[in-house]
Amino acid sequence: MTITGHTAYKGLTAQQHELFVEPFRKFLPSVKPKQILEIGVAGGGTTHAVHDIMTEMGEPFTYRAYEVHDQPYYDQIRSLGVDLRLYNIFDHSYLKLNPDTVNEVETYICQPGVTLVLCDGGCKIYEFKLLSDFLKSGDYIMCHD
Repeated sequence: MTITGHTAYKGLTAQQHELFVEPFRKFLPSVKPKQILEIGVAGGGTTHAVHDIMTEMGEPFTYRAYEVHDQPYYDQIRSLGVDLRLYNIFDHSYLKLNPDTVNEVETYICQPGVTLVLCDGGCKIYEFKLLSDFLKSGDYIMCHD
């Protein structure tokens, strides 16, 4: 029996369908993000895959991710050049951003060029709602689950 929604990428768990890489291989070159902001890293497989695809494209980009629980395999993610930060950018209710991080997040998203925001943390609906307020014309925001 195959369990849909969990697979591996370079030894890391990706909480995705086993064919998740191909849609990213088509999407990322079409939008050419200059910066990626990811909420929720979990097993790290999705982060690693997206970073690999961006690297293969040969375009300059930055990648920042936020996670609330540290894992030993996050060193592998950081070694790629992902700026993985360990704290919650949302307040305890998820109804607004943590006042200590709102400027940090807004500044990152509002940099020149296309920003891709990936919402996959603890409360995707509110992540999407709150972070979409900072998007520029031409930016993208995605979530799954």
